[in-house]
Amino acid sequence: MLIGLGEFFGDFVFIIKIFAFIAILGFVNRYIQSKLIKIIMIVFMGYFILIANWAVFGTMFVIYTLLGIGVAGVLTDFFFAGQNILGEGEQEKQMAAEKKREEMEEAERRKMFEDAPESTLHGGGNRRMPMVPPRLIRR
Repeated sequence: MLIGLGEFFGDFVFIIKIFAFIAILGFVNRYIQSKLIKIIMIVFMGYFILIANWAVFGTMFVIYTLLGIGVAGVLTDFFFAGQNILGEGEQEKQMAAEKKREEMEEAERRKMFEDAPESTLHGGGNRRMPMVPPRLIRR
């Protein structure tokens, strides 16, 4: 059983190397115009990435490929969106703080209208100010 697992892993690495070589070909074809330089770069990059330093570049290629096909979205949802799930106590604290903030804003709005002169509240002196609804005017 252990030998079969090792062979499977070896085949998997070979398939990843094929995809990495295709990525090298695509990169070289896209950015290099001269045919001679293309061949030299493919040979050099193929040897350097696929044979000499596969332990480093293979890992980077697998991570890059996984991120490219959408695993990044799943990981982002799992690690970042999952952190926003709070316990009931935390949610209650946040709701209470939000309600307190809203009450303070409403009190500031009311205070602003209490300090305004009567002529500006009903459009008496300055016609540009909007008329304040009567329910906001304290009598």
